[in-house]
Amino acid sequence: MAAPGRNPGAQGSLTPRGCHRRCLRHKPALKRTTDTQAPREAARRCSRKPAQRRRGGLGARQRRSHAEVQAGPQGLPDADAQEGVGSQAGAHRRGECRPARPRAVPRLPLTAALQLRRCVDTYKYIFVFSVANMRNNKLKDVRNAWKHSRIFFGKNKVMMVALGREPSSEYRENLHKVSKHLRGEVGLLFTNRTKDEVDEWFSKFKEVDFARAGNKATYTVSLDTGPLEQFPHSMEPQLRQLGLPTALKKGVVTLLSDYEVCKEGDVLTPEQARVLKLFGYEMAEFKVTIKFLWNSETGDFQKLVGDAAEEEEEEEEEKDDDSNED
Repeated sequence: MAAPGRNPGAQGSLTPRGCHRRCLRHKPALKRTTDTQAPREAARRCSRKPAQRRRGGLGARQRRSHAEVQAGPQGLPDADAQEGVGSQAGAHRRGECRPARPRAVPRLPLTAALQLRRCVDTYKYIFVFSVANMRNNKLKDVRNAWKHSRIFFGKNKVMMVALGREPSSEYRENLHKVSKHLRGEVGLLFTNRTKDEVDEWFSKFKEVDFARAGNKATYTVSLDTGPLEQFPHSMEPQLRQLGLPTALKKGVVTLLSDYEVCKEGDVLTPEQARVLKLFGYEMAEFKVTIKFLWNSETGDFQKLVGDAAEEEEEEEEEKDDDSNED
């Protein structure tokens, strides 16, 4: 009599030992059974590793295709499946897995040099401007007001290379003169607006902000003795650390004696700048000054506003050039 679970007339098949619904990997030992669907079901349940299960792993169609490939003909696992159905190494080696979808190639943005040269060909004028007491939020307001134009600020070396540092390498006529003045906190304004319109708008645009360490005090600030009710009691240690003679009296921050924060013309320290900001004294003025103009139609380079220090530097450079030519 045939043993239970064995049918002599039916074709035998192999199935992983101990497989069940929650099986993650089956053991290398195999046994023979009469259920021909068991290998496929076991392979389908065990086709993924635990790490793949945690990350979501393969889809239902991919699991089914892997199980059929690994089960082989007549439900018998092939050699690759015997090595390890869960690893799916055999199907990958044979190239029978479904190919991955091609990824879309992202469009790379234009480099700053190419953008700048394109603006040279598009706009009529280039204005070189300088910024005093630079603030990012203030410059953002200028960009929003001049959306019809284009502003480049920062990366002076990149702009110099794009325009050309010398007459032999300049992109257009006299652009090397523009590159010579790209030093410090300066920028370029590409626009089709006339010189009068640009001067009129920027002469009126001025924004006041809090001074930072290193700025000069524009006026003298002194504090009188008495309670400082604008500050909570938790601020008293911070004020005392900044140098103010303060103390708590009945839960109120009080200045014990008169205190002079700064004098006119003094270079502010970080502590002084912090005290001025806490008490609301604004001494820095954000201002944009238009200095030079370049015309794309004629190639003329014009100086609008200049400092004495810049003029001295230009004279020294001209003397150096003359001496090198001699």
